[in-house]
Amino acid sequence: MESVSLRAAPLSVARPADINTHCLAEFRKHWECLDDRNHQLWQCRPAEWKLNKCVFDNLKLEKKIPDQPSNVTPVELRSKQIFADFPVGPGEGKPFIAGQTKQ
Repeated sequence: MESVSLRAAPLSVARPADINTHCLAEFRKHWECLDDRNHQLWQCRPAEWKLNKCVFDNLKLEKKIPDQPSNVTPVELRSKQIFADFPVGPGEGKPFIAGQTKQ
């Protein structure tokens, strides 16, 4: 299970109106994906990436999970989710990493 640091608290607690204003469609897609897939996070990474990008672009909030090893790709940024029912398709996007320019 992924833990969320206090640094992520403004996203989940303090700014629901901002998320509704700027990223409601992305939030709904991610929430519906989780709801349809028994809240298994690895099933919904593409929708999560799009939500993270929207929140960063509009609210300048970045997802940070503390104590991640620096020598491995964080699980939420891996394009291949080994337990997912379906692989991430080429049209579903790529993991969003704040501060990196689009290639």
